[in-house]
Amino acid sequence: MAYLLSYTRLPVDSVIYDPRLAYSMHLAISEDGENYQALNHNSGVLFVKATENEDGSLTPWSLKNPVILELKDGGFGVVAERIGADGEEDTESAGKFLYFTTKDFLDYTEVGFLSKEEAEEKKREGNADRMKVPAAEKLEIQGVVPQNVLEISESVADRLRKKLLTPVNCGMEFPEQVEASSAEELEKYRAMAFYTDGTKVAKRVDWDLSTVDFAVPGTYKIKGNVHQEHFEFPIAFYRADPCVAKWKNKYYFIATNDADDNHTLYIREADTIPELVNAEEKLILDGIMLYPDFVMRHPFTGQYFYWEHFGMMDNPDYCNHACDKIKLYCRHGIIPSVNLILTYETKQCPLNADKVEMILQEYFGCSKWDAVVG
Repeated sequence: MAYLLSYTRLPVDSVIYDPRLAYSMHLAISEDGENYQALNHNSGVLFVKATENEDGSLTPWSLKNPVILELKDGGFGVVAERIGADGEEDTESAGKFLYFTTKDFLDYTEVGFLSKEEAEEKKREGNADRMKVPAAEKLEIQGVVPQNVLEISESVADRLRKKLLTPVNCGMEFPEQVEASSAEELEKYRAMAFYTDGTKVAKRVDWDLSTVDFAVPGTYKIKGNVHQEHFEFPIAFYRADPCVAKWKNKYYFIATNDADDNHTLYIREADTIPELVNAEEKLILDGIMLYPDFVMRHPFTGQYFYWEHFGMMDNPDYCNHACDKIKLYCRHGIIPSVNLILTYETKQCPLNADKVEMILQEYFGCSKWDAVVG
């Protein structure tokens, strides 16, 4: 058996861990009922659904005092009080309690509201108060506000550990002996890495071949290290809500742009996940993929600027397309002379280097491309 603790957290200002994150149900697990380990990186696992208003807008909500309990027919339930998104009182649900069900504490169904009497009955039937709740000061969990403890089976606990704890390498396997006539042939063999979440991955090995002469047949004892990629951090500046997905044998990295209040969305495409690090970013607006001529970051303020150069403005069709493109930028808060730099030219009036240097000086206080081009 194992023990599961439900809790919320104390908010830490509006940046580090704001109320809308803190006022959600968190979980921690223990083998002895005294020493608990936070699951999901000490982040919430259950949030209240927003409600839709008549005008189509959404009202966000949070929760407090989440109580986990057993269900007679198997599975588990959660009873909690609904509050405003930032912790304020919810007058709409006064005297009522939100009720959720779950089979494994990973996926939840928001059933609806219970009366106070119904909620108390659920708690009694579900053994919600049977286990002792450790005091916050005895828990080594940042900001913890403990609510209740439930005894769970080892099978449920094992699944939670595998899904909500960071996987750690717990073993490696490689054949004791292999046959290879060249370094290229040896490289085809892979070491199998095993992880605490039950997964396994074939890994390349960097071999020390200093004692091997492939021209001389024989048995050689060699050593090697599992190959690991190392990347600079961060791989992208001013990007929020990153997501990596695989589609039609390609990998995609999608993220919003914190530098312009999330008006824009970017995507990168590559054949492998490591190649996403240096892949070209493409701007998506209204479902249209754009390729700005330059995306530039101010060397002192960090603000992003987009530079579009329209070089065929004496062509009517091209000119109309340019105007449509500028309107598209404006709809997404990318405004000419604010964060959108526009330059134009025709056959009779080409853009010259003096004009470019003047623009760089005006926007960035410098005249060298390598100082500002991202």
